[in-house]
Amino acid sequence: MRKPKKYHYIYKTTNLIRDYFYIGMHSTNNLEDGYLGSGKRIRYSIRKYGIENHKFEILEFLPSREELKIREKEIVNEEMLANPQCINLRIGGEGGGGWDHVNNNILIKQKSQEKSKKTQQELFSNNADWVIKRSKNISKSLKLSYERGTKIAPGWSENARKNANSELANEKRKETFEKIGHQQGEKNSRFGKTFIWMNKNKNLVQVDPLDTEKINSLINDGWAKGIKEKKIKNTLSYLQELHIKRDEFKQLILNCNVDVTKPKWAVILSDKLGKSRNSIKKFIKTYMPELWDICFIDVSMKRYKVNDVRETSGLVMNQ
Repeated sequence: MRKPKKYHYIYKTTNLIRDYFYIGMHSTNNLEDGYLGSGKRIRYSIRKYGIENHKFEILEFLPSREELKIREKEIVNEEMLANPQCINLRIGGEGGGGWDHVNNNILIKQKSQEKSKKTQQELFSNNADWVIKRSKNISKSLKLSYERGTKIAPGWSENARKNANSELANEKRKETFEKIGHQQGEKNSRFGKTFIWMNKNKNLVQVDPLDTEKINSLINDGWAKGIKEKKIKNTLSYLQELHIKRDEFKQLILNCNVDVTKPKWAVILSDKLGKSRNSIKKFIKTYMPELWDICFIDVSMKRYKVNDVRETSGLVMNQ
């Protein structure tokens, strides 16, 4: 807890040049501590005119800090603040500094920013001309900033990106592109340069898309369309082929006559079929659910989301 001060008094500091005065309260253990006031305007006055041009006087002493606050409130009232020579900024009782004045300015600034933001949102929604003009001004200022080497305010790029992708901006962009014929005809960056890429063993070649004879010749020679080799086959013929192989693989599993109700059945199937245990387990679970229901499930197979462990004996897989 803070130790109470020895002296508590009301003081008056007067500017001898301008005849301004400031009244405040002070608590101290040393009456010669050189204190002249902590109010915003009295500190400014001291910096501007110097300590030697100010007169300090103690008006009265009070027994405690609490009584000091009450007394200052009685002296520094609305009537005194109305005096043009008084440089106090608020009613007494809370000490100097004029922070209410500062805080009020902060609140006013915040309200002004909120109002400005709301106005901007309305303009973005209803005034297309304003949006275009604002965009040009921002573009101009960014170019100047880049040329001068000045930094862009943090967070600005993110806000600009959001505004550029807004619904209104996208609609305006479409209208503009249609109006100017963006990327159409000779304005297209690829006009007169049309070709397709074909690849083979990481080698690339450009081919005219209209030259079907050359394209077919390259395809027969093992070339494929595109820059990268396609690792996943996704054609109808492949799917049909896969379906045939699936049925064949089912039959191969059944022909092995392995007792799937006993441990290590997947190891035995893996050895006989030349496939990994995981691929066999996944295949049976996906395409042979009836068989999977009687399979022996150990702890290592929890990845297949089977909650129970079954050890049914005497069931052998038949063809």
